[in-house]
Amino acid sequence: ITNLIVVTLITNLIVVTLITNLIVVTLITNLVVVTLIANLVVVTLITNLIVVTLITNLIVVVTLITNLRQNLTSIACRSVGRVNQEDGIEPLGLILFLVF
Repeated sequence: ITNLIVVTLITNLIVVTLITNLIVVTLITNLVVVTLIANLVVVTLITNLIVVTLITNLIVVVTLITNLRQNLTSIACRSVGRVNQEDGIEPLGLILFLVF
């Protein structure tokens, strides 16, 4: 009977140890999953920031090119004697307009 009690206690101890190990493994797994999700969120935010930066840079470049084209067209029109663009664009202005 004593041996039976000892064997039962050892068995219970093994079962409790296994359950504890399972809980620890589950907690570690959950931590890894949470870390991966957090890393994914960070990578997504960085990617979104890069995309926003690229779009902003594109808008700035397009605006600068548009302004440059308007300025060059205006200068070209004035250089060939045109005061306003409503009269039409002379060849030099047309070439600059098409290039930019």
